[in-house]
Amino acid sequence: MKILKSISMRNWKCSFWKKYIYSSSWIVHIGQVFNSKMNKLEIIDCMLQVAQENIRKEILEAEFVADMADETTDVANCYQMTTVFRYILPNGRSVECFWNFVTPSDHDAVSLSECVKTNSIKVLDKPEKLIAQSYDGASVMSGRHGGVQALIQRDYIYAYFIHVMPTS
Repeated sequence: MKILKSISMRNWKCSFWKKYIYSSSWIVHIGQVFNSKMNKLEIIDCMLQVAQENIRKEILEAEFVADMADETTDVANCYQMTTVFRYILPNGRSVECFWNFVTPSDHDAVSLSECVKTNSIKVLDKPEKLIAQSYDGASVMSGRHGGVQALIQRDYIYAYFIHVMPTS
């Protein structure tokens, strides 16, 4: 219930939850709400927005940030890119947080780097804070002159490239 109240109060798109959460019989209605596919997607989107808001706040407190991105094709055969941010909080705790999935406009370095930049702009208060970028070894990602890492480093001069090894 706490997360539902948080979503309801922090996100204007989730205002439909107010009628269920703040009514005395919200538990009775919750089953009806989750029967709708649209409501399920909307609540998941709201939860992502609340999580991203908390990540943004933590990143503002962090001294440095690293960005990790990977592109893949999902089970529906749709091309997408995922972004993860890594940072260390002032108390010394290291954090690695999923940010989002995006659908790049194309498979080239310019399109992919625009996705990375768009995500970085949303969380960074200054470009100097991004000190690392991690991708796989595909030339479109790691190319020294025209790859995503080179395009990102033009705008984020301290964002050095670190090759990500695949995990099994």
